Amino acid sequence: MTPLHTPHRSPSPDDFGASYLERGWEPPEEVVLRRELVRTPGLQPEDIGVLAELLLRDPRLPSTMEAIRRDLQAQGWKMGKDRYNAIAGRLTKAGHLARVSVYDEATQRPTWVTRVYRNPANNEQYVDLGIAASQQVSAEVRETRDSQPSGSRETRVSPGQRRKAENP
Repeated sequence: MTPLHTPHRSPSPDDFGASYLERGWEPPEEVVLRRELVRTPGLQPEDIGVLAELLLRDPRLPSTMEAIRRDLQAQGWKMGKDRYNAIAGRLTKAGHLARVSVYDEATQRPTWVTRVYRNPANNEQYVDLGIAASQQVSAEVRETRDSQPSGSRETRVSPGQRRKAENP
């Protein structure tokens, strides 16, 4: 027996308690599409299909946007560059894609990476944009309220929205 080889033994209960839990890597097998995601304003049915494909994509495959587009075409999808770019734009606007700069050890330089999110709430870039927009709206509302006579109060309904029974 060489020093590098030790005979296999069954783990004792103490070994299990001291071990670390690590999730084994598995390719994605399913994507859950909640009602809110499927009915996201501004998304087209093809956008939902591409998002599902991106979420199911094996992360070990080449992942440039062009490689993904070619893979979709190989599956029979009609996916030209303009169409794919339009879909990516809508998915980005809805918070499902984020373009971030990441340091690449191999090239010793930053590189652009597009990350895909099933839930936009997990996309920090999208959340930060929403926070910045809400702060801008808050400043505009304060300005409008301060300039109005005290007798004429506007309702607190956002522009472009109506007051409904389910949305008081």
